[in-house]
Amino acid sequence: MRVRFTVRDDLEACVQMAPQVFYDKALRDAYIQTLDSLLASGRALSVVVVDETDVPRGFGLSLFISDQLRDTIRRGPYPIADYLLSGARQRGAILRARQPREIERAHRGDGLNLLGIYGWQHGMFTAEVIRLLEDSFFLLHRGYHFKSFITEIYGPAEQLAYERFGCEVYRDYRRTGDYIVHYRMNQPYLVGISRQQALQQRGRMVGMLFQAGSPAIHIPACLRRVAQIEFVLKQCFHTDIAHHHKRLFFRNNNNNHNNINYNNIFNIYMYKLFQRIRSHLRRQQPLLRFRRDRFHERRYVAQHPEVLYPLEIHTLFYNQPELARSYALPL
Repeated sequence: MRVRFTVRDDLEACVQMAPQVFYDKALRDAYIQTLDSLLASGRALSVVVVDETDVPRGFGLSLFISDQLRDTIRRGPYPIADYLLSGARQRGAILRARQPREIERAHRGDGLNLLGIYGWQHGMFTAEVIRLLEDSFFLLHRGYHFKSFITEIYGPAEQLAYERFGCEVYRDYRRTGDYIVHYRMNQPYLVGISRQQALQQRGRMVGMLFQAGSPAIHIPACLRRVAQIEFVLKQCFHTDIAHHHKRLFFRNNNNNHNNINYNNIFNIYMYKLFQRIRSHLRRQQPLLRFRRDRFHERRYVAQHPEVLYPLEIHTLFYNQPELARSYALPL
């Protein structure tokens, strides 16, 4: 099995794999259309675990939401999918990736509120699917500057697991008023944690989610997108990315693409990226001697992954399914 970014053709399977989340069969098309709109515009990040035939066996979905929507969800009493549908229609409830760049602004400011949604097929490979979803979650989210995290879970076993993880239970289906009556059969809990709470819990995994802070260097989206090929996907642009795919990583380079040397364009983008990091390091460490292999710049990115966030490539891959299917996550 492998993990790749989600594409439009996966959405029906994702909805089917999370019946507790997408509980109303009459709203199936609305769920799919909403997910499609959020993913195509960069307002959501999603991956799928697929088998050797590329059939989805599990998925994870992340959204960045406003303080107001986070507080509304915490008060209840509706299922998470209801807030997903209403939030997608409300201006500013689910943050935008561009026009305006609300996700980037929050990442560079006081942090993002993360809402997580997930699901998987139950069967003999369930444990492996869950492990891959967890690994991909930390891989893709380790550079985000988070302010809080919430998710809806189902059943006492998951509730206990998330409490051990370090989360607080905000809503409990057994408490009157926490959930509408007809939804309680799914045994839902709303759990989460704030940045302040997480950083006080030394030694727990949840602290890993809040290690990144606000980036000290501003890297434009176009440079981040290209750098994420190497630093997130762990792919060498020159040798691992197929020639006919290379142009897709650059905007306004679609005409006469057979005559364009995209390797040179990639080198220029990376030079500009490292130049920004080098300028920052010079201010911090005036006596530092830089090397031709860009050791210090690369080490800075490894130690400060937030500088290459928010992610850009997941939206590109969603809208270019061939990329998603060709380049899996390095797990």
